[in-house]
Amino acid sequence: WDVVPATAADGSAVYGLWASPDCRDFSVAKGGKPRDKKIRSLAWSVTRWCRPGPAQPQVVFVENVREFAGWGPLLPNGKRDPKRKGKTFRAWIAKLRKYGYAVEWRVLNAADYGAGTNRRRLFIVARRDGQPIVWPKPTHGKGLLPYVTAADS
Repeated sequence: WDVVPATAADGSAVYGLWASPDCRDFSVAKGGKPRDKKIRSLAWSVTRWCRPGPAQPQVVFVENVREFAGWGPLLPNGKRDPKRKGKTFRAWIAKLRKYGYAVEWRVLNAADYGAGTNRRRLFIVARRDGQPIVWPKPTHGKGLLPYVTAADS
């Protein structure tokens, strides 16, 4: 939250930004820890970089847990409001689009790309350079290279 994009870029153009905002609040593996508003809203710092200006990146990559797409308001008791699931995520995506980005997202499994783990993550790609968003094709799995085990990697 303390980083000022234009200062961090020091006058240089920014082509790519990779962000992996804290996922503890969204992860199903988080346990019963209380939700921290500052941590929970950390993804909004990505939109600070994406505002028009000298440090506005051409391409943005965001990686997070799958549940991040369900980011939404909380009830007064601190639990997620099931009626508004994904509302904050959609607003976040809308902000990126407002700043001129084409945005797509997908859940990809690391095992399909040769990693020795069956780990599914949400990947978001936002571009404003006029180039298409191209997703990688799996290299491992049925009819492809055999999956790699954790012992192999």
